[in-house]
Amino acid sequence: HEMMAGNYRKVLECLEFSSDEWIRIKICTKPKALFAAAMYEFLGEAEQSRLLYERARDMLRAEVGKWPEDPRLHSALGIVYASLGRTEEAIREGQRAVELLPVSKDAFYGLPYEHDLAITYTITGEHEKALDLIERLLTIPGWISPAWLRSDPWWDPLRGNPRFEQILDKHSKDA
Repeated sequence: HEMMAGNYRKVLECLEFSSDEWIRIKICTKPKALFAAAMYEFLGEAEQSRLLYERARDMLRAEVGKWPEDPRLHSALGIVYASLGRTEEAIREGQRAVELLPVSKDAFYGLPYEHDLAITYTITGEHEKALDLIERLLTIPGWISPAWLRSDPWWDPLRGNPRFEQILDKHSKDA
């Protein structure tokens, strides 16, 4: 909620209160360093953001070495690589997550990996691929909605893109 409201410093404060360095739930396993890196990025603090993305990268690579079939790790690593400018690796990791647990196999638990791949495509400048996924995600049951996409800062690079706006408008009317 705080992230959607643009309260990035508040998110950083919340992340610091917990001693665990990971957020681990059934649909997502991400180092807190990834979330903190994003908050600093959204705040325009590039150096702090880069350092935290590098830390998240190292943590995720170690975990992928232990759990190579866990799509949550590949999905997170895709976002981290994208944020570090490593496009080819980012897309490979994001696609691997989707391959490991596609929506066609599990409509609920596969959804976050397509969502994260769309973020990865957005960060790497593959906007048409991101928009293809966003359009698809809005046609299947789940938590992704035009309101979510309008308020989530990960999608800022797509704001003003005519196709993005058309997709959101179309699915707002359909809802």
